[in-house]
Amino acid sequence: MLECLWRGCPVGCVQSDLANHVMSHAAKLESGDSLACQWRGCKRSEKPFLYRYQLQQHAALHANELQHACVHCGKRFNTEAYLRRHLESHQLPEERRHACSVCGKRFAHSADKSRCERGHRGQLHNCRHCGKAFKDPGNLRKHRKRWHADEPLDATSGGSAATNATSPSVTAVATAAAETAAAATPLRLAPSQSAPTAQPPPPPPAQHPPPPHT
Repeated sequence: MLECLWRGCPVGCVQSDLANHVMSHAAKLESGDSLACQWRGCKRSEKPFLYRYQLQQHAALHANELQHACVHCGKRFNTEAYLRRHLESHQLPEERRHACSVCGKRFAHSADKSRCERGHRGQLHNCRHCGKAFKDPGNLRKHRKRWHADEPLDATSGGSAATNATSPSVTAVATAAAETAAAATPLRLAPSQSAPTAQPPPPPPAQHPPPPHT
């Protein structure tokens, strides 16, 4: 038996086809009646629809909600697939199908098992400033940026002075290359300056004849 929660329903329960039964309530509304949903607990009870067919489609959704109910807790779902997934959460640990290959812990859903295995594979990443540990290096970077942005980086956190320091040999090569480039660059003068005029060489000294012999 499926219970109809429409206010004022004279039947209360139907054997099957609850969706058509619920939509019949909307079809029987008279002209001028409110097109608000009369399903108990529905939020649209205070917000009427504009057209009758909208109310009928909405009422059918309530019927589908009642077709897939959990036998353990009474929670209801729109599809059988959602109900099966929910039923797995009621299983005992030894009945759950998905077991972590590292610690053996069992889960109802494969996504939870995969998350557990990733936690075992990844090493903990410790913050060098405060010691807090993270499984995901991305979370460590976010933590450092938020809490230690003004503190100097170290070798393990990336961008350290030891990693970024330039070796003496590299510095020497760079200096020599800069000097060579400066020597090869022609001299550029300002517009107000002129190139120096070449001066002629000085004349040779005058030749005097030797004095006569006596």
